Amino acid sequence: MKPPLRTRRRRETRPSVRVAERAAKLLISIGGIGTILAVTLILFFLVWVVAPLFLGASAVPLVSESIGGSASTSGTLRPHVAVDEHRLLGATLDTDGSLSLWRPDTGALLK
Repeated sequence: MKPPLRTRRRRETRPSVRVAERAAKLLISIGGIGTILAVTLILFFLVWVVAPLFLGASAVPLVSESIGGSASTSGTLRPHVAVDEHRLLGATLDTDGSLSLWRPDTGALLK
């Protein structure tokens, strides 16, 4: 007697697996397009920020104030003038080594 032949069972994909595959494909596609869009937006932002660095610059004085100094150096070129980050105090180092402190908003010399 011969052994019975094994017949292969026909395989079918369940509908829930097909729905899950379609959902995964859709989510992966949306994620890929979103990534490409994000990188493109970052590129445009960087070009927008960096492009002005290659254009010509211009400087316009906003305020012109005379600053006081010692009597011997008034009207002469001062080697160093500085203003603090809060714009509350200015300092002038004169050529004779004297340091003058002044207010940037009024130009008044501090004692």
